[in-house]
Amino acid sequence: IIMDKVIPNPELTGLYHVSSDPINKYDLLQIANRAFDRKINILPDEEFFMDRSLDSTRFRKATGYQPPSWTEMIQEMAGDELIYKK
Repeated sequence: IIMDKVIPNPELTGLYHVSSDPINKYDLLQIANRAFDRKINILPDEEFFMDRSLDSTRFRKATGYQPPSWTEMIQEMAGDELIYKK
């Protein structure tokens, strides 16, 4: 992202958040559970809520960056056999 989006845009100054679309922890864990072929029973917690999402709207508008989906990123991570051996 830095090589493809930041370095070619020297007019970028200040703080930019780089993020994918917001996702809650339960959904993220479910995607990881499937991608790593685990059979862990993950229970949602309906009582607690805290939104820690980063807003990358400014970065996306300035650079045209479109992040991959969480599913794509986690599947890529799970497919990296050098790091994540089962």
